[in-house]
Amino acid sequence: MRNINKIIIMSVIASSYSLAVNLPTAGDIQRQVQQPKIDEIEKSLPTIKKEYKAPMIIDDSVTTLIKNFKFSGNTVFSNEQLNKLVEPYKNQQLGMNKLKEITSVITKYYRDNGYFVARAYLPQQTVKDGIIEIAVIEGTYGGFDIKNTSLVNDETVQNYMDYLKNGQIVSTESLERQMLLINDLSGVVVTNAEVYPGDEVGTSKFAITTSPMNKYTGYSVLDNYGSRYTGQARLNVGLNVNSLTNVGDTLTTTGLISNTADLKNISMYYTRPLGYTGLIGSLNGSITKYELDRIPNYEAFGSAKNIGASLSYPIVKTRSYSQTISLDYAHKIMDDTNGAVNNTEKSEKSVDSVTLRLDEKRNTNILELPGKLYTSIGITTGRVNLDNDVAKINDQIIDTQGNFAKLNLSIIHNQQLNPELSIKTTLKVQKSLGKNLDSSEDISVGGSQGVRAYEDSELSGDQGYAASLDLIYALPKINQINHYASVFVDTATMWTNDNKFNDEDNKRNLNAIGLGYDINYKNFNLKTSFAHGFGGESTPTSESEFSTNKNKFLAQAIMRF
Repeated sequence: MRNINKIIIMSVIASSYSLAVNLPTAGDIQRQVQQPKIDEIEKSLPTIKKEYKAPMIIDDSVTTLIKNFKFSGNTVFSNEQLNKLVEPYKNQQLGMNKLKEITSVITKYYRDNGYFVARAYLPQQTVKDGIIEIAVIEGTYGGFDIKNTSLVNDETVQNYMDYLKNGQIVSTESLERQMLLINDLSGVVVTNAEVYPGDEVGTSKFAITTSPMNKYTGYSVLDNYGSRYTGQARLNVGLNVNSLTNVGDTLTTTGLISNTADLKNISMYYTRPLGYTGLIGSLNGSITKYELDRIPNYEAFGSAKNIGASLSYPIVKTRSYSQTISLDYAHKIMDDTNGAVNNTEKSEKSVDSVTLRLDEKRNTNILELPGKLYTSIGITTGRVNLDNDVAKINDQIIDTQGNFAKLNLSIIHNQQLNPELSIKTTLKVQKSLGKNLDSSEDISVGGSQGVRAYEDSELSGDQGYAASLDLIYALPKINQINHYASVFVDTATMWTNDNKFNDEDNKRNLNAIGLGYDINYKNFNLKTSFAHGFGGESTPTSESEFSTNKNKFLAQAIMRF
């Protein structure tokens, strides 16, 4: 009898699950309110101004047989490394100009490797047994003079530069890192850097100039990326208060609302430098509410409340390459109420997760043509908690309760093919590690960041991938307007659940081809695309009660201020 009751219960659950399987939940809705990607104003780093005098030409009539060389003062490069540079000059009659040439070779080697104040010279000596000494002054930091007019206080800027201790060897890498870290702060940009002799022999002092950025910055975004259930047209606004407490911290507030007001979100973020090494801490919180009011005799509404914290640290930071590690914690509280009118049930659950992520950004060069490569890989582990009986009953089929883990990978490569033509390739992948995931942890491969012929809710699941290739042509500029035409192809494959619970096909593939047209004018950007879905599984299933059209037009207008 107990088994019969269990079968009946499972049948009821399965029927309910089938009825609502395509309706978005609070977990799905959260993916739709992620903040838009707004291109940040790039803060260019100034070239370090320095002067080097050419070596003096002197009498070269007197020569000496030089059999070998010895080096002093070198710590960055070994004697063996430097000896390889001077190998062609050994066992030769050398005059003073030739010896000066050798010191220039050593100096150039140092400077080519980023030690731009290092120099080699011939100390006073008597050549014995054909061995001559070459001394190296590698150059050490002798202090920083800061001229700061930015929104960040003098002490903070000074402390970032003073992290380069007196006595530390001067290098482009170490100096650029600290200036780039200053540029990462809000409200400040480094505009000038000059080097001049320090107070002691072998030291260099630096004059660093900074300028202010705007105290308030923000954006407004209008798009049609939303769901038909909650309103396709959406307005998203964001406001940044830069250097809120004069240390380069940022307070950001964002809000989103759909044209039907059935989707609303408000979020707040606070980021702050922790020390002067590049470590950044942040706190965030958000509230999202949704209602599905276009389904006859059916009610569905809910909310999601998130709080989170993160730490990030730049392992490597140069003009051409950066590598950042971050640790994120998130706590999500979600509720969904749905059912026949006046006969609804409320499901409540929460998710705690920790993500360890490594992000890289590097300049690429293919056939002397520039490009940029962005990669991100992360592992997330967490726990799903079902907080009431309705949630537990709903979960009996898909079984998401308890601990989970997943891997994520993202790759974006922008590469110039010639001055007008470029290619953009993107790939995003998610792999569940042995368990069905809650919808808030799924990956979505539809919409503007996936297969562009479909809604964002068309295809999501525990594991899968989406890949795109865009061929972009820069059209002739019109006054100050830059505009671009593109053709693209998108493809995605999804496994809805890591562990199947019925005989339905768990795998689906989507494909699309399309055209794009973008406009950039000062602080205004317009992105548009028209895509057509094709393939054996191309008929839309999400929001199919509204449309099964395989064509989709997407538009997004962004105004920065």
